[in-house]
Amino acid sequence: MAEIRASAGPLGRVIAESGRTVLPPDSVAESLEAVAREGDGDLGLRLFLRVLKVYDVPVGKEQYDRLMALDTALGWPGPLVYDGLNVLWPPIDTARRDASGDFGLSALTSWFEGAWQEDSARERVRQAAAADDSAQTPGSAAALLLVDVRRLLDSSLPSETITVLWLSVSGRGYNIDRLGIDARDWLRQIEDVCEERLRDIAPGYRHARPPVRTDLRNDVLRAVREAVPLLAHVDISRHWEPIPGERARQAIEEVVTDVDADLGFRLLLRLLALASVPLAQEQYSHYQELGSRFGYGAYHVTEELEHLVRHA
Repeated sequence: MAEIRASAGPLGRVIAESGRTVLPPDSVAESLEAVAREGDGDLGLRLFLRVLKVYDVPVGKEQYDRLMALDTALGWPGPLVYDGLNVLWPPIDTARRDASGDFGLSALTSWFEGAWQEDSARERVRQAAAADDSAQTPGSAAALLLVDVRRLLDSSLPSETITVLWLSVSGRGYNIDRLGIDARDWLRQIEDVCEERLRDIAPGYRHARPPVRTDLRNDVLRAVREAVPLLAHVDISRHWEPIPGERARQAIEEVVTDVDADLGFRLLLRLLALASVPLAQEQYSHYQELGSRFGYGAYHVTEELEHLVRHA
């Protein structure tokens, strides 16, 4: 009922201007509210969404988020809300953390884990760059990936270190070393796909890199170093050209110290998940706290690590 009331004014104006009904414009919102109040809230909301879509009523981002929260509470599939809804998306902002899960380069590596060979590598990157979370302004996935890629390209990290990062955190999902692809050339291919996506979906977007978070660098560095016992005797891709877990951890430490603590922490979460190392509840809680301070989505750390926690 609150959401129907919030849209009553815009809905009435759009209906009046459309000339598609002989009913008084205000009566539509009143009727929808009556259904929710006297009949069924679930049905009332579905009818309300249908009317918004039929009349192309603009919905602000804050209201859209509230509608998606109702979607979750009612157990609906997300498209029931967002398919066909005219959302007034804010401009792409790479400082925002609207996604519920992973994002950027750390998220891309998961697209290459396992059996993905039905696609070309470029097509796989294209799919990941277009995989905006339902809470994100379209184009955000590509823009956030572009931030990570350009930070690595502009860094002083040796290409060998970037190669180790990619191979280990993707679980050797795409063996750029065996294919003779330089790590920075691979990053440039990813950069090109992101730019292509942004030209298509947000032609007015101008890339602006958010400031590097330095306030959490020491905390992340401590977490990376405390992972030494977890990774010391672990090999990534142990069945084929294994990568020592400690070597992968060292590469992530270099990212934290020389590039970006946020990216380094996300890569650490991915590495721990790939290595399937057992975690104490205290460690897991610490990772959750760090993720919260970075502004990560509700399921970011949970999806990666919850299944690894040892329960007493």
